[in-house]
Amino acid sequence: MWQIIISLKQDRTQEGVLTVWTYSASLNKFIQQYSCPCLGHGDGGDWTHINGDTPTGGWNGTIIGPGGTSPNDSLGVQNRIDLSSSYGNAYTAEHTYERSGFQIHGGRRNLEPPLYLTHGCIRVYEEDMPIIQQYLDDISGTVRVDES
Repeated sequence: MWQIIISLKQDRTQEGVLTVWTYSASLNKFIQQYSCPCLGHGDGGDWTHINGDTPTGGWNGTIIGPGGTSPNDSLGVQNRIDLSSSYGNAYTAEHTYERSGFQIHGGRRNLEPPLYLTHGCIRVYEEDMPIIQQYLDDISGTVRVDES
């Protein structure tokens, strides 16, 4: 069982932090496994707009295949995590503002740093995606996006 917690800055042009947690049955709690920089900055304004910033709230995450054929592709060559909303602004964005297609993915290696903006997805450095995925022991888990 896995959980990803994403802490984004209120100023979404600044990088946030993505942290992967896995559940330890023997300890009966989640254990922090890996943290890396991320960006939840869209190209269309705040989270209520199509292609805007990543909405805060809860998501169900599912591992899906790679997005592109080279590290410079917008979605990167690593597997991605597809997101469907479960609560908070994430749910409102999907069900009120008709926003969909959210993912966690790499990509745009030659433009980094800084991380390249997205259409509302969470972008990590291409090199971080395989490390993140080594901790994802199930095909699905949960994702929470917070803002500070």
